[in-house]
Amino acid sequence: MARQTGKPAGRDGGAALGVSFADNDAEFSKIPAGAAARAFLDRGMQVFFEQSLAYIAVPKTGTTALEQALRPQAMLTLPNRYKHMTAGQYLRRVAPFLKAEFGLEPQLFAVLREPEDHLRSWYRYRQRPKLHGKPESTAGISFDQYVRDLLSEDCPPHARIGRQWNMIRSADHELAVHTLFAYEAPGPLKEFLAWRFGEGTTLARRNVSPAAEAELEPGTRAKLLMAFKEEAELHKRLLDGGGFLEGPSLGKAVLKSTFD
Repeated sequence: MARQTGKPAGRDGGAALGVSFADNDAEFSKIPAGAAARAFLDRGMQVFFEQSLAYIAVPKTGTTALEQALRPQAMLTLPNRYKHMTAGQYLRRVAPFLKAEFGLEPQLFAVLREPEDHLRSWYRYRQRPKLHGKPESTAGISFDQYVRDLLSEDCPPHARIGRQWNMIRSADHELAVHTLFAYEAPGPLKEFLAWRFGEGTTLARRNVSPAAEAELEPGTRAKLLMAFKEEAELHKRLLDGGGFLEGPSLGKAVLKSTFD
């Protein structure tokens, strides 16, 4: 992959975009298509023009730390309520605008977490005192029950969190990001950030979920891995690839060559 560091034609500035974790276009449909999107994007999306990159913020994968570290270099910065825009939504609405207005075709990058650990982080996050007494709280619920609730046909509010896969796929259910990193192996991500954003880019721990007992019965784990098959298989490929994959086939050799 060739390095893209030239600034695209067009005006500078802007603010931000994104949507909820669920792959739902109801809110995102407010963004007009074509040139009319300019006014919306002035309060719109986070894109890095000089690096020709856009970050897909998969929840509970260190997004707060990464966004805070990269914010000074973002030409478009997203507001909090539009933080977790999916890759599919980006490709449908924002990518055409950036290409038409700026001649920019950013590559997408994201981080993926092991499915069980990802759910465990959500479970702990929803045990925080601020949620006690609310339907979203997991206080007084075991992690095993939480996962079983999540897998049930009538999923209760405390277990409604969405899928990592829906954050990084296209509308036709193909992987839509160009570079993907494993949350559990931060080395390649740090190397990538240093290469594209500068050696001074560091990630601090932010928005860490409180500690809590979170054991899972073997039978529940088997059902979870079956239901989250796409994430589980892709995450295994990431770890087998040294913590990252990139390119049309998401092959390790492609990304490795960019660091040579």
